[in-house]
Amino acid sequence: MIETSFSFIEAPIHQGQSHFGVVLGPGFIRQCLLDQNFHFKNFNVMSKQSRHEIQWQAYEALSQIVEQEARRKQPLFIAGGDHSLSIGSIQGLMRVEPDLKVVWVDAHGDINTRISSLSGALHGMPLAYLIGEDTVSGSRWFTEKLKPENLIYFGVRDLDTAEKLFLDALNIRYYTTSDIERLGLPEVIWQICKLTAGSKIHLSVDSDAFDPAIAPSTGIRVEYGLSIESVHALTKALISSGRIISYEFVELNPQIFSSLSDVNKTAQIGIDLLKLILNENKLISNFTKKEKYDGNYSKYIPTKPDFYNENLQEFGLPRP
Repeated sequence: MIETSFSFIEAPIHQGQSHFGVVLGPGFIRQCLLDQNFHFKNFNVMSKQSRHEIQWQAYEALSQIVEQEARRKQPLFIAGGDHSLSIGSIQGLMRVEPDLKVVWVDAHGDINTRISSLSGALHGMPLAYLIGEDTVSGSRWFTEKLKPENLIYFGVRDLDTAEKLFLDALNIRYYTTSDIERLGLPEVIWQICKLTAGSKIHLSVDSDAFDPAIAPSTGIRVEYGLSIESVHALTKALISSGRIISYEFVELNPQIFSSLSDVNKTAQIGIDLLKLILNENKLISNFTKKEKYDGNYSKYIPTKPDFYNENLQEFGLPRP
């Protein structure tokens, strides 16, 4: 059995989009974790949902579980479900960590409002609600707002015109796949590390962020996506600059496949990221228990040459 314990929160939220199969994603991931001998405390968000009228209690229930486990200082792994679940997960986290940094790894911006959205799908709107550009009407539980400067995108490549205008107007930092190619992965990761230095981080990963060839079992695939190695390099670097306290993997749809291996390999991407986070965070946990941490993270951030050598060259990525 893998000894590291964490809170595994199943969030089978499906009302944000039209592919009902996404509701099966959390249970599939849970079974994979059990098959691989992980040890975890299991929670499941059970709440009424509807595609005709948004049922906010599903997000409220998720926010309460996330807040409870975040206050217990447990590592969190939230499995979706569609990406609208972040309305609940990030709201719960911000009640504990108001200055939380959110690194959004996704092909899409997910920051349309109900007015600007072309599809009307809620999974394309969670960040608009979290930033405060749209409102969760009549919901006393929705109290926190995500600061625009605390949101960073990695790998986005399918932005609506309205989303791009909105991101630019609020000066939200986003790195498209074209930016990563133009600037180079090491430089992009280094810039993100500077933005997250010393912070508590929520890593939100949509399976459609990856190239469809390696993550086929998801609803809205976009060509020329990220590699697994690039997201692993980002994750290791984030743990060097701050601390990932929560991680979610969303939009796995076990009903979308060409071969039986498609679902397994898409789910395994999310599980391998969890392994990386747990293993890397063990170093921080042991470090703090020895009382060597004095509140100043900056002196523990590697110098730029060390960062390139230790975190990127192992993936075969050249120094700039």
